[in-house]
Amino acid sequence: MENKIENIKNGLENLKNNNYKIYYFVPDTKGNAIASVANTYEHVKILRENGIDACLLHEKNDYLLYGDDKGSGIADWLGEEYAKLPHYSVEKNEVNVGLGDFVVIPEIFSNVMESTINFPAKRIVFAQSYDYILEILDFGKSWKDYGITDVITTSGSLSNQIKGLFGELNIHTIPCAISDKFTKSDIPKKPYIAIHTRGGEKTSRIIKSFFLKYPQFRWITFRDMKSMSVQEFADELKDCCLAVWVDDISSFGTFPLECFKTGVPVIGVVPNLVPEWLKGEGDTIKENGIWTNNVLQIPDLINIAFKSWMEDNIPESIYKNMEDSVKLYTPNLMNTVLVSYYKNLIKERQAELSSILINEEKQQPVVS
Repeated sequence: MENKIENIKNGLENLKNNNYKIYYFVPDTKGNAIASVANTYEHVKILRENGIDACLLHEKNDYLLYGDDKGSGIADWLGEEYAKLPHYSVEKNEVNVGLGDFVVIPEIFSNVMESTINFPAKRIVFAQSYDYILEILDFGKSWKDYGITDVITTSGSLSNQIKGLFGELNIHTIPCAISDKFTKSDIPKKPYIAIHTRGGEKTSRIIKSFFLKYPQFRWITFRDMKSMSVQEFADELKDCCLAVWVDDISSFGTFPLECFKTGVPVIGVVPNLVPEWLKGEGDTIKENGIWTNNVLQIPDLINIAFKSWMEDNIPESIYKNMEDSVKLYTPNLMNTVLVSYYKNLIKERQAELSSILINEEKQQPVVS
């Protein structure tokens, strides 16, 4: 009993003195660019810039920060400033979490939620993809069964879906930010079409179908926007006149917003979970791009859009709606919401531990 009370007091003291850590559990992408992981790193970077001790927690020792003969690392696709953020390895047993600490777990790792159920730290789920929530969750299990009470996510659409599954949890939306690396070009666009799909086979099918149906446009260059660093991605995108996006299971969609910020109109398939930036009034889709519900229509829409671009005939309303949509996802807004969330969470954790401490002390036997 005395040890338990002492641990609670230590946790409270650490929180009051800012002597705590926020560990973001991160999967190993093996050097591949993944938007959800980039967003996780952005959380850690922002928190550290605001005096909050956040860090990355990965599973294995072979997690590469800098590329070598074994493959690419974090610095190669996100940049050196992200590779320099503090990283800890579970395999090295480098982590000793206490009651004043926080562990943030991606939605796909329900096994980690289960294995850390006895952790003294406050655990939070970071849900960025609806499709991954149920992927390895056991039948009949809820996150609450693993002791989870708080969830952070990236959009109201995803938040509503999570409420439908786990209505008893506290869900907080922290919007993504579109990096200032994405800028409009000062020179005219080129006949390049950026294409980004979930799975290379879809990219190949779209390009092959387009060239077969419209052989007169075989001189157009398609750029597959995979396997690039963030800076390369931004530089390549600004040259393009159009972009194609197909990602049925996306819960947010950073690629279209990056296109918007770069001034590149998007031809895309509306994802199953419609993000806020794509929602119009009622059940309508906003006219900030050229949208369809059928991927088979994409080649025909590329043909129409490319002809419109060559004739300088893409409606000005699309460009205006693109600009209005991306304004909702600024680094400043993300910074404000993220820091405010954790400051409130830390206060709530202090109140929670204080309440537990009072109850524990009441249960101590009275010494006569």
